[in-house]
Amino acid sequence: MPLSPVCAAFSGIKWDPLVRLRLTDVEKSLLRSGEDNPVDYTLGNAQDAFLYVRVLLKVLAEASGPSGPSIKVSKLREILPVEDAFQNLHIDITGVVTHYAISKLYEVITCLREKKGTADVSMVTAFYH
Repeated sequence: MPLSPVCAAFSGIKWDPLVRLRLTDVEKSLLRSGEDNPVDYTLGNAQDAFLYVRVLLKVLAEASGPSGPSIKVSKLREILPVEDAFQNLHIDITGVVTHYAISKLYEVITCLREKKGTADVSMVTAFYH
């Protein structure tokens, strides 16, 4: 079940032009890796899991920062068709990026809760250093 009304636009996020997020090249690479691989693989070891979660939290903080909530995306309630989701990506990129970060963090938490005790990665090692 998609968690975001704009989930169809997540694949269209281009991290390089989003200078407002102040992402390093390594952080952008981690985000791309998280898209290219299943979440289980991304959370394969404690250090990678911690770095991935840290980048998602940074994206969330920077995208939703002092300017407040997004212009349009924060008000959406229903899953949008692909075309409309991509339209919102162009109208309100920070709103889509905020939804992306929240969706990915939810995915990480869900994965870790399902795998509890089966790996060296836990909620504690992923979210706290």
